[in-house]
Amino acid sequence: MLSQMRAEDQGSRVMDDTSGRVLIVMWDREGLDSVVDATQLDQDNIWNILSDNGQTVDKVDSVLMRLRFRARFNSHRCCEIYAINVDEAITGDDIGDWFEANPQGAADLIRSRGTRLLSQRSREARVVIT
Repeated sequence: MLSQMRAEDQGSRVMDDTSGRVLIVMWDREGLDSVVDATQLDQDNIWNILSDNGQTVDKVDSVLMRLRFRARFNSHRCCEIYAINVDEAITGDDIGDWFEANPQGAADLIRSRGTRLLSQRSREARVVIT
C-alpha cells in the first residue's frame, strides 16, 4: 500500500523506498497541523485482520481523505500535505520539534524530500509597506 502511494499533484512520482517509516505531515500558515504515522496505520490494520478481532483502524486512504477535506474547507490557511520517508527513529514528535525550532527550515526539508499530496501554498510575493 505505502509503496503505491501517489501524489495527487505529481502522478508520475511514486514513493518507492519503504524502508523506515512513512509520515504524512500537514501544515499551514499557522504552523504544523498534523503528523500521521502511515506505516503504523497499515501495520495495525494487518494485525487486526490476521487476529480476526473485528476491530479496524483508519486506513491511510481514509486519513488522507480527511486531511484533504480539512485543507479544502480551510483554503485561506494555504495548507500543504506531504508524505515523507524517514528513519524508524524519527517520530511525529520529532517533526513537531523541528517545526517549533525552525518552521521554514522544516517545511523546506519536507518539500524537498517528501512527496506532495496537496499544496495550496501561496505564491504571492509579499508586499512591504514602508
